[in-house]
Amino acid sequence: MPQYTASRNPAYIGGGGVFEYSVALTAATATTAGGVVSLANPLGVALIITNAYLNITTAATTSANTIDLGVAANGTTSSDTLIDGMTTTAGLKSAGGTNGATPRTWATTEFVTGTASATLVGMVGTLNLVCVRA
Repeated sequence: MPQYTASRNPAYIGGGGVFEYSVALTAATATTAGGVVSLANPLGVALIITNAYLNITTAATTSANTIDLGVAANGTTSSDTLIDGMTTTAGLKSAGGTNGATPRTWATTEFVTGTASATLVGMVGTLNLVCVRA
């Protein structure tokens, strides 16, 4: 699927109203809320996130890191409603953890934010979201 950017529409899966968003993760050097990813709802309509996963192709240079990912009121608020405390080792990381799960609603004015527990220097990966209209 093509990567979503502000200048492109999200990718449609099978033309049936299912959207996939794929955005690069930031190798955050601090634990700032939204420092790993901060994605505003780009469609201006309520969505349901049916699947969320991280594809980490290169792990961070230090191994004691985790990521929280979730739906938040703004781009600088931490949330763990999708992924809660997942390690940043290489590989696919699906929704889960103590508080993380799908499906989740994503209101028109909300953001999906990702926050690191420690520095993620060297990490390379993408956030992939699959959504339908609410």
